[in-house]
Amino acid sequence: MKDYDNITAELENDWNWRFTELVRLENTYKIVEENSKIVVRKAQILLLYSHFEGYVKFAFLYYIVAINESSIKIKDLTSMLKTAAMHNVFREYKNLNKPGRYFPKELPNETELKECSRRLEFVERYHLFLENIARIPDEISDTQSNLKPEVLYKILFQLGFSLDSFKKYQGEIQKLLNYRNNIAHGVHQENIEKFPYEKIKSSIMLIIEAIRELIRDSLCENRYLHSE
Repeated sequence: MKDYDNITAELENDWNWRFTELVRLENTYKIVEENSKIVVRKAQILLLYSHFEGYVKFAFLYYIVAINESSIKIKDLTSMLKTAAMHNVFREYKNLNKPGRYFPKELPNETELKECSRRLEFVERYHLFLENIARIPDEISDTQSNLKPEVLYKILFQLGFSLDSFKKYQGEIQKLLNYRNNIAHGVHQENIEKFPYEKIKSSIMLIIEAIRELIRDSLCENRYLHSE
């Protein structure tokens, strides 16, 4: 695992170039002619959302890759990360049509017995799953190109992070997403100038900082590991 300084630098560097672009566009908004301000404001909203979603995906994927590269066995992870590392196991578990990589036994022909048989096989093989090297799939960090609060909460939850610090920003996240979608779909153009850009941006930056701290502290303090 990389040390504190390297992790901090890598997490900050990805946000720094994004922040620089936001500032450049803000400076443009200040000097542009009045009849062009609404166009620049649209660009600001789109860029803010883009960098918000982009950084969230980058940061959580960074966390996943760091854990995967540590070659840790699933049994040594926290309960939530065990679950994330077994994502493909649970996906195959639900497919009762045929055997697979994780559940190789043939299933009974009787429909009523298929699920019972799969449950039994899961119990029999669970200790083997835990001995595998953890490979948390990238899709756990998927923002679905639509980073609404529920999507952020899902990623946080699957990676074992608390949602408490983020729920107070639910309204700001949803408002940013709504305006982004409205601009993309060409609706409510008259409301663009009413968008509270500075307030939303401040909230987004607090979210970014909170995510960065969660990931940095978890990696540096081994919080991703199961404790006795």
